[in-house]
Amino acid sequence: LQPGSVFHSDDWGAYRNITAHAPNVSSHRVVVHKDYFVDPVTGVNTQEIESTWARVKRMVKSKKRIPTADLQSHLDEVMWRQWRGEKCPFDNMVLLISRYYRNTTI
Repeated sequence: LQPGSVFHSDDWGAYRNITAHAPNVSSHRVVVHKDYFVDPVTGVNTQEIESTWARVKRMVKSKKRIPTADLQSHLDEVMWRQWRGEKCPFDNMVLLISRYYRNTTI
């Protein structure tokens, strides 16, 4: 977590004192699922992280086993595909590189 992070969660008991255990968390926003999935006042929800974890679980299951040393790179790939789209990941990567390195030569 980056310094100043805002932590969104459901009301599971383990999250209740997150700011005491994670010094980079500046605030903790909670959605109570028994009342609603998206807090009507704050807009807090957990759908995105739950969707992301579902993707991670599918990826891990498809690979059969991922060594701990490689886990971060696999998580990075899942986030990349979520951010840039599942289709044409290579083309998306080349496009992004070209935006940041327009005036360089190899």
